[in-house]
Amino acid sequence: MSQGDVMGVAEVVGRIGEIDAFPTVDELYAFADRLAAAHPDRVRISELGRSRGGDPIRAVRVGSGGHNILVFGNPHPNEPIGLATIRHLLGRLAAPESDCLGATWHFVLCVDPDGTRLNEEWYAGPLTRTAVARHFYRPPAAEQPEWCFPTTWRGAP
Repeated sequence: MSQGDVMGVAEVVGRIGEIDAFPTVDELYAFADRLAAAHPDRVRISELGRSRGGDPIRAVRVGSGGHNILVFGNPHPNEPIGLATIRHLLGRLAAPESDCLGATWHFVLCVDPDGTRLNEEWYAGPLTRTAVARHFYRPPAAEQPEWCFPTTWRGAP
């Protein structure tokens, strides 16, 4: 990555302000819906599939450049900073004056909405050890979505 690329990414990311609470799955989905409604020429939403519990797993595409950038939000349900990061980046990239760096950005908003919903009680705080411990959830390793993908798919390793 060149110095110019790094500077371009820094401009896209911009200043990240303080947040009072982490967004919930529903809040992030509603935020993405508002962006798509406000900027239909820049923001497209699709459903990639459904979680084990039947919740949609949604993706948002921003931009139309020749390079593709994939951003996963909240691959582990107890790491809500991914939800806040995606909300920030989507807000920046959806703006009409935003430079997408010649790329098409693909955001998977929340990989595990079922597990994430089980943690949402502590996302709003207080962020104390006790509050987090009482409402903490992380699925067993064999049930974590990103660890459960098949190692072969249609004959390809």
